[in-house]
Amino acid sequence: MPSSRENARLWLLLFIFFLTLFSRSDGPSSILSSTFGNDPGLVQLREAHGILNSTTWGAFVPNEVKEHSPPWDSPRFLNLTGFRSTDGFAWKDLTYFKNRCTQWSNHVYPPDSSGISWNHGPEKKTWQNATGTVHGKWVRRKGSVPRTAASYNLTAIAPGVDWAFEEEHDITDGWAWNVTGNHGTILLRLHEDDSDVVYTEPLEDGEQLHSASVAREISAVANIQDEETATASSFALRLYGVHWPRQGSILLTTTSEKFAGIFGLPHLSPDPEFFHSSQMLLNRTIDAVLRRRERSRFSGSSNPWTAVVEEDGLDDVPIPRCEYIMYLQLHPIHYNVLGDDNPNHSPLEIDKLERELRFPTGAPRWGVPELRMSMVAWSPDCSYYLESKGPPLFPSVEGEHLVGVKSEILLARIKLWMFGFAAILMGQLWLLQGQMKESNTPSTLGRINFYTVATMLMADGLVFVCSSAWSLSATNTFLPSLMLTFAAFMSMTIGAGFLSEIYKNQEPERRREQQQQQQQQQRTNNAQPTAVNQSSSSGRLPAPVTAGPVRPLSPPIIIPSDQDIDAEIAANSSPGASTLPTGATTTGPSRPRLSSFASITGTFVFSGILILIITASSLSWPPRARAIYLNIISFTYLSMWVPQIRRNILRNSRRAFAWRFVIGQSVLRLLPFAYFYLVRDNILFVEPDITVFGLLCAWVWIQIFVLGVQDVLGPRAGIPANWLPPVWEYHPVLREDNLEAGGLPIGLVASSSGSTSGDSAPPSPSADRKRSWSLGADETPEDGARRREREKEFQRHAPQITTLLLDCDNTLVLSEELAFAACADLLNEIASSKFVPLGQPFTGEQLVVEFVGQNFRGMLHTLRARWQQEHPGYEGLTDDEIETYVKLEEDKVIERLKRDLVPCVGAEEALKRVRENREGIKMAVVSSSALRRLKASIEKVGFERFFKDVETGEQLLFSAASSLPKPTSKPDPAIYLYAMEKLGIKPEECVAVEDSKSGTLSGTRAGIKVIGYVGPYKAEEREHMAKVLREAGAIIVMEDWAEFEECLAKIESGSV
Repeated sequence: MPSSRENARLWLLLFIFFLTLFSRSDGPSSILSSTFGNDPGLVQLREAHGILNSTTWGAFVPNEVKEHSPPWDSPRFLNLTGFRSTDGFAWKDLTYFKNRCTQWSNHVYPPDSSGISWNHGPEKKTWQNATGTVHGKWVRRKGSVPRTAASYNLTAIAPGVDWAFEEEHDITDGWAWNVTGNHGTILLRLHEDDSDVVYTEPLEDGEQLHSASVAREISAVANIQDEETATASSFALRLYGVHWPRQGSILLTTTSEKFAGIFGLPHLSPDPEFFHSSQMLLNRTIDAVLRRRERSRFSGSSNPWTAVVEEDGLDDVPIPRCEYIMYLQLHPIHYNVLGDDNPNHSPLEIDKLERELRFPTGAPRWGVPELRMSMVAWSPDCSYYLESKGPPLFPSVEGEHLVGVKSEILLARIKLWMFGFAAILMGQLWLLQGQMKESNTPSTLGRINFYTVATMLMADGLVFVCSSAWSLSATNTFLPSLMLTFAAFMSMTIGAGFLSEIYKNQEPERRREQQQQQQQQQRTNNAQPTAVNQSSSSGRLPAPVTAGPVRPLSPPIIIPSDQDIDAEIAANSSPGASTLPTGATTTGPSRPRLSSFASITGTFVFSGILILIITASSLSWPPRARAIYLNIISFTYLSMWVPQIRRNILRNSRRAFAWRFVIGQSVLRLLPFAYFYLVRDNILFVEPDITVFGLLCAWVWIQIFVLGVQDVLGPRAGIPANWLPPVWEYHPVLREDNLEAGGLPIGLVASSSGSTSGDSAPPSPSADRKRSWSLGADETPEDGARRREREKEFQRHAPQITTLLLDCDNTLVLSEELAFAACADLLNEIASSKFVPLGQPFTGEQLVVEFVGQNFRGMLHTLRARWQQEHPGYEGLTDDEIETYVKLEEDKVIERLKRDLVPCVGAEEALKRVRENREGIKMAVVSSSALRRLKASIEKVGFERFFKDVETGEQLLFSAASSLPKPTSKPDPAIYLYAMEKLGIKPEECVAVEDSKSGTLSGTRAGIKVIGYVGPYKAEEREHMAKVLREAGAIIVMEDWAEFEECLAKIESGSV
């Protein structure tokens, strides 16, 4: 254990640490104060601050030395780093720089009546707070004196600084932030806080306010992009300076180890008034910064006005960089924005506008306020100028100087964009949920390409990562960024679940592909020259006399690949699992190991991180290279339908996605690209490119067109037949030279009954996946009998549906309520004409409950018997009257149906999928309604294409009221028996769909398997009706047509 003395030392150290940490920074001297107070860098900054305060206008006049000039005209320099004559900066161009600044100012504000170039009066004509973002183009002009790294002695300029590069390196080789191209772009972010120090010049009585009388501090971050040189790149630098809001002029400079820019900035101003106001302002602001540094115990020795942007992380690395002095001249606000036709607006109007932008109250605005300024940037050490491109030197079509918006407007645009993007993601999610509802069966999931959905999911994941990172540091945009993050998260998670289902459903397919690859590899490895085979066979022991001949390969039986047949066969091939006798045990190839979905997810996550890293690094690339990279990423992302097109071709599947999903996803995923490629004032200030966006749109619509051709003309339209193996839907046609795995129903897996000999050929690598049903030419009668018995057993377990018999009313079309409403009106007329007293008149709802599934003739016969029983002496309806009323009812109902009929929800999509997935299947309508009514209903909703005989072109419509020699109605099975007779089918070959008890009874009495449909009923009635239909004989009940294919699959598999 530590001694008590050691404990005391520990407590003493902790006490000193916390005392130092929590004591006042501005308190009396403490233990560490001397250490930080004697920091050489801070002492040097204080000396520079003293020079700033002690100098006057005219102390820095770096003119060129002239012969025989008077002493007062000799050059004068400052004792500041970079401002000394011995430092070698190109200060002889300072006069030219000031003249250029004056020209830009005079172009924006012509001189007033006094003739003073730098004073346009006390009126406010520009933004008083220049916080905002502007961007534009610049051109480079050479200085009068060329400068290279050899022109400077960095050791003499900044003693004690260990520079990262050697002094003798050329500027283009060693110095950073050097621009050598003749043109490029700049993105400038300016910031000035209302709480910052503002200096106002005191006025004497009667003295007029000068435009330089008010000065305030300002900072800016400039992203300069060189677009011409081969090694063009971008860089960011931070500048500090002064803003004269009444003049609309801004003077900024960099500050580093070799240039004390902020301390000499007043001497770079245009005239004495500007010098004095900037000197007084910087005296206060710099002194406040230095005082805080002196009081702080952990201030360090870094430069408070460093030009290195914080994100770069290079502040502590002394690298020689080109210094910059930047002059900005704000342009006046257009009077239309102020809602005033008078160009000479009052200062109060500008103040009100700025206050409304900062603290919105709903006051009207006439347009979007624009922030516009001209720029002249000069590098005194690298000796060149960067000037914004615009009038009067350049026409407006080539540039408008630097144009942008104030920060409040930009913030509002960012919020609006985030809300819009979140709405787009929610729209994508809605489409995805609809597609998931339609693709809920193994067969429909099997058609979808994994990588098409994965591409969409990766894009949503990248949006989620970026929006999450933004939300962590967001203040004013926290709510919209949170909504965007939530929308991206929901889209990503639900999409991942859908992708997981696709991956799990297609696992048998991937296993077969890997098995085929293993088999091919095994055959390649086992292939030996003939001589070697003969040599090896000579040393083999003779085969037993009981060994039979080697069985030739024979076609296997196909089992649809919607289930994991490998797992079933492996389970049933284990000892004791088979119900049939098994022969000698053989060892097949090992089951391939597939990558789990988790590992696939990890791959996508790694790919997404890699994309983010490359995209972030591309910001410093040359513009052309960056544009090419981003266009390639966009093109690759918008190629999401290409994998699906390929899968449709390979599987011979017409369509996997609903057209609503394909077109909707394409449009929604193009919208963000449209914003950045078409909108000039976008939030990232990206230059629009209509041509590239047009190409991206064309590429997307080409993919959609190909999908449409596959849907209409076939997935292999235009592809030569010998290019791909023939398949039906997605099951390959099996041949001896190209076998695909098959299998048996559970319990029927068995190997050959014959024993294998020592010299028999080894079993096929796919022996666990296929079973032969013919023994070839050498089979014995016993083997043939066993084969035929197994064939019968397989046929019993694998029924095939060839025909669908569908009810019409409230099964295909929502006609029951419309028809019964017309029937109710007619029945009330009949009862009135026959003097039948009705307690309550008939209503459509009443007839639906009581007579659903019956036609009008059946209703009249039922009512005639009821009325005769309830009202003795009632003469009743004659048969002729019934037939007259039946024809009248047909006319009334058909008229109503032609006006208001709509299909059942999902019926059309379900029928289209059945036609696409089950080639050659027949579909017919079997109904109690009259044939005229059936035709009118089918034509109204456009379903006639589904019920047309391929050979004769006739409509397959069967009516119990019109098709039979003697009209009848369901639940009489006569109409179903009649339909099967006309179609030449047996009950076990067809399936019926009914929504009523009478229709279900009709189908089951005809020996047909019936699917009950309760979709048209109210939600609270569906459970009861499902029970009624099951009791009537329905073997399965569906609530939505999206379940139809799954119901058919269950019937075929024998699970219902």
